[in-house]
Amino acid sequence: MNFSNPMRCDPFRDGHVSQDMAASGGFASVAGLCKRSVDTIARSRNGCAMPAVVQQLARYPVKGMGAESLQRVRLGAGDGVVGDRRYAFARADAPFDPARPTWLPKDNFLMLKRNARLARLHARFEGDDGVLRLSETGTRAIRANVRDAAGRAKIEDFVARFMAGEIDRPPRFVEGDGGHQFSDHRDRVVSLINLASVCALEDAAGRRLNPLRFRANLYFDGIGAWEEFSWLDAGLAIGTARLRVTARIERCAAVDVEPASGERNTSLVRTLAKRFDHVDLGVYATVTAGGEIAVGDALKLRG
Repeated sequence: MNFSNPMRCDPFRDGHVSQDMAASGGFASVAGLCKRSVDTIARSRNGCAMPAVVQQLARYPVKGMGAESLQRVRLGAGDGVVGDRRYAFARADAPFDPARPTWLPKDNFLMLKRNARLARLHARFEGDDGVLRLSETGTRAIRANVRDAAGRAKIEDFVARFMAGEIDRPPRFVEGDGGHQFSDHRDRVVSLINLASVCALEDAAGRRLNPLRFRANLYFDGIGAWEEFSWLDAGLAIGTARLRVTARIERCAAVDVEPASGERNTSLVRTLAKRFDHVDLGVYATVTAGGEIAVGDALKLRG
């Protein structure tokens, strides 16, 4: 069945894109998204209800770096978003073997919890030929092929110079065989964010928040704040894919980093704990049946 929680009756139209979101992948203004959540609730009270709907899709080709906005994505059973966190920068002493990849805690890699400035870097692949465009916000990009040693060395040198003064030794640009993903979660999962919950946290924090702080794959609206926590163990139908919600996402200091500037300018974990008595935002889901999902698809609850 479709969620019966509120969704506004007319299609969302918001031409405003904030500067930091434009730099982070062309996402719609959080101000507009939060306004829509308010409109959604008001309209549902007037008897107009529609299902929760996907508003944005994203992946993060390199762990810790900026988001790549997607209009649609195909999910495989037991997999996450294809290409999501496929690459990472391993610390020089990290025991990661690309030929025999195993999950390691995020402290073994450059990551936002410790390396806030990493958020200023944006990675995009040009088609399927392995060419990576890597740039700092507002600067000219470098291009390098991840499939040859010279290209990988060029990428490592760029990041080592960018991170100078914050790391002791140059990191290794790594990819794991077999489609390994450098997720904070041991299992291959898709992360979902309820924009109404972001808006509730925004109100509690007393400032606008870019939803990309939470580095989710799927951003949706149409239900009340925190209602997604009631979905644990429930199935979801989105497009032609089927998922099962497995856990709430516990947050760390990474969410305090502004996506475009790389500045650590909030204390959101503390705000969550103080105002809501938990430190969670968003949910993880596993893919139980492969399929395609797209912006505009409804989220439908299955038993």
